[in-house]
Amino acid sequence: MFVIKREDGLKQYSIVELKRDNPNTSFPKDVSSETLTMYDVYPASLAERPVIDSITHVTLEGDWHWVEDEYVQSWLVEKRPIEDVEKSLRSKRNELLSDCDYTQLNDFTGDKEAWVKYRQELRDLPEQEGFPYDYVIPESP
Repeated sequence: MFVIKREDGLKQYSIVELKRDNPNTSFPKDVSSETLTMYDVYPASLAERPVIDSITHVTLEGDWHWVEDEYVQSWLVEKRPIEDVEKSLRSKRNELLSDCDYTQLNDFTGDKEAWVKYRQELRDLPEQEGFPYDYVIPESP
């Protein structure tokens, strides 16, 4: 069970800590919400973590909110620094270009024109409107 202790604000707490902090108290295996309340401890959970583009954004633990008989910790979504995003996207692009270098060899038997177009789209990635936070990685042929 995940719990919160209200003591000079809210802090993550555990049943193990509750038992350790109260050595002269015998607690049942499953501690009820009523018992927790007597020790200023309350049930808690994390909100569902938002799905983000991890190249452009990061999730951070947010504030605790009282929701339907428990504390729920929210998430904050923040943009990564622009320099880091640009560096990551250029690195990803270079990796994708390197992965298909073989398509430019004379003995390649596939659709060379499609691969030339794809590789140019990769090179043009930094020229996309909205780059670096709004981008589309082209699909390989």
